[in-house]
Amino acid sequence: FGMAKAQSRGGHVRCGKGHGQTTDTLNPGTYENGFTIDMAHGIHGYLVEVAPDGTMIPSVAEGWEASDDASEWRFKLRKGVTFHSGKEVTVEDVIASVNFHRGEGSTSAAGPLVASITDIKAEGDDTIAFILDGGNADFPFTVSDYHIPILKADGDSVDWQSGDGCGAYVLKDANFGVLAAFERNPNYFGEDGYFDSIEMLSIVDLN
Repeated sequence: FGMAKAQSRGGHVRCGKGHGQTTDTLNPGTYENGFTIDMAHGIHGYLVEVAPDGTMIPSVAEGWEASDDASEWRFKLRKGVTFHSGKEVTVEDVIASVNFHRGEGSTSAAGPLVASITDIKAEGDDTIAFILDGGNADFPFTVSDYHIPILKADGDSVDWQSGDGCGAYVLKDANFGVLAAFERNPNYFGEDGYFDSIEMLSIVDLN
């Protein structure tokens, strides 16, 4: 046997997922299966992420801090993060993205997760303050939930319909129940995606 060689970045990968259905949508409040969750992590950025060892690491937010009683949390945005369309991510986008899941009219699956937030406000042009109804030392884990990506603010809501995210991959095609296609985002703020392009197939019919 020859010695194994490290794989280089690039190329195209096609993978099959035993999840996905025609009723799936780009609405993050409806993500409920492995297909939509993987899609979300490909095209979207989150304030923070969970590392393989279970710790929280910076992402769209470069840092965060809590009050002594953990009832107030402040996240500082990373500079220069842009959506795939080229628009820079702002504190207004972050606030709108979280508020999308809040309120009596919300049908989002993340509604219970953000129910403890009593107020969200911008402090300058790079800091978002979250005021909670009590102390929560694990609040960063809450905003890492796959239902709560950072989307573009759009009036009183967010633009989830376009699929315009700030993640490592750009969504090129979404035919739910069949496939989703992605290309590497050349302007991604983090570590580049491994592949140049990805095709994710929904394979749920075993016949």
